[in-house]
Amino acid sequence: MHRLRRVLRDLQSGKQIKLGVLGGSISWGSAVERGTDDWFALLTAHLAAAFPAANVTGRNGCVPATPSSFMNMCLEQYLDEDVDLVFLEYAVNDGWDTHNVMKRKIYERLLRKVLSKPKHPAVILVQLPTVGMAYSSSHKDKTPFYKTVEDTYGSFAAYYDTPYLSMRNAIWRLAEHHHYQMNFTHFYGMSYDFVHPLEQGHRLIADMVLFAMQQALLDLQLHPWSVWDEEEAAAALPKPMYYGNWEEVNRLCTHGKAFEAVVTQSKGWQMVNEGDEIKPKFGYVTTQVGAELVITLNTTRRSAPELQRMNVQLAYLRSYTGLGMALVKCSGGCECQDTLVDGHHELRQSTIFLLRLYPTQAPACRISVTVQSESRSGGHKFKVTGVMANEFRSRGEHQHDEHEELNKEEWLGGVNKGKGELKERWGKAAAGASAAGSTSSSSSSGSGSSKSGSGPKASTD
Repeated sequence: MHRLRRVLRDLQSGKQIKLGVLGGSISWGSAVERGTDDWFALLTAHLAAAFPAANVTGRNGCVPATPSSFMNMCLEQYLDEDVDLVFLEYAVNDGWDTHNVMKRKIYERLLRKVLSKPKHPAVILVQLPTVGMAYSSSHKDKTPFYKTVEDTYGSFAAYYDTPYLSMRNAIWRLAEHHHYQMNFTHFYGMSYDFVHPLEQGHRLIADMVLFAMQQALLDLQLHPWSVWDEEEAAAALPKPMYYGNWEEVNRLCTHGKAFEAVVTQSKGWQMVNEGDEIKPKFGYVTTQVGAELVITLNTTRRSAPELQRMNVQLAYLRSYTGLGMALVKCSGGCECQDTLVDGHHELRQSTIFLLRLYPTQAPACRISVTVQSESRSGGHKFKVTGVMANEFRSRGEHQHDEHEELNKEEWLGGVNKGKGELKERWGKAAAGASAAGSTSSSSSSGSGSSKSGSGPKASTD
């Protein structure tokens, strides 16, 4: 709380304060007028009006259809270096698998990177209800109170002394148990999916954050800023909560139009925008069997070269109709496991996934993506939206986590297990279901936790 107290003190003193928010499509502003009616815009406007002597600015760095693993790789593109106060909103997008240790480790690395920015920013975790929580009690896809990663992520709030706010906790008793004749519609409005709240829901989130800040400001009046505050606000971060879970050194993040810079062969593929000007969805797309997309990267490590490999993630689309399969290979002096990737899944949502590769070091590593004739959907469309790279730093007893555990990771909480899901090919053996080695990159709309069946559907579209 000391960092937040410092921000509030600076607001009162009339200093310039930069706000930032990182998350998915809810905080991005889906379903409302973005920049006007989304909760972060409302919050920024309120603080600017409440502290007219201070210069309050805000940057919305949210990216729809992405989890915390994406932002962990691409943070520098979406958060100012001199930010003062950051809100993290990933409880929806990171799904509900509370037993996924690697997911928690990646979230911790992102949190550490934010907390380590030059001005030692304050961070507030803003946790929103996962997909299905706002469905009616009789709905077959109703998500129970406990099925969320927010309680797990709350342990980081305690460990790093960051405030933790929960919309679920704020409204559940009122909406689920109909206290005062209320239900989830009172808080979401007549939302098209009861995942993305309308204006009243965004006002609720803004009020929740403002109330927490008001309480902290009241505490600052009762207990003025002290030498202890100064020391604690400037203190170095403790060691990672998870042993050896040091934040990586980010090297590359290209997606959308910027992805073109590292593509060296694209015969049969086209760079297209399947979204619109406000919410673009750029990527290389093909429907041709045998079409090969080649990405060339420098995978030579600048730090800890003895670790031999670079962490590279390939972003690709998965959807429920028309998507085919592609084989991903490395060449050009580098090696990685050949991986067969399936763009099809049964979930009624279109979602970006991240395929983890661990290529060996080479100045011009060629990563090829070749569309295969095999297809579970009957179609052969395949879309690649970007590539990211960083240098992991974990060492010692648990270093195996960096390779073995990440390649078992399933951000969808196990909903893709079985039912004929493609098994990834690691050498001669098949390992893991649901394209093991992929991290689902779901949106707030899909959030990696959308369920099939009747009723409201969360979609990343």
